[in-house]
Amino acid sequence: MLIKAVALNGTAVFLAWTPVTTEHDLNLVQGYLITLYRHSGTKHNAVQTVEILVDHDQIVNTTLAGLQPGTNYSANISALTEYGKGPSSNTLVVLTPSRGRSLC
Repeated sequence: MLIKAVALNGTAVFLAWTPVTTEHDLNLVQGYLITLYRHSGTKHNAVQTVEILVDHDQIVNTTLAGLQPGTNYSANISALTEYGKGPSSNTLVVLTPSRGRSLC
């Protein structure tokens, strides 16, 4: 699963990912678990964990808000099945712009 992240402004990040593609896995996927980490010096603290459940349509993006301007965040995503959490995606790092700046 590949993910992309774009800082929308100083307090929000848009995440999009490729859905699980094999028919066998598609039938098992119940949702996605997104974990966002804030970088603070040498520590990476989880600041948001979002669970998105899927119905018949594949949901493959979300916006995470309430972030701090001028801060590095990293994110990864895992598919959720009835058997638990799958392997994590690649990890992306995104910098939210300083106050007053918007990327949209």
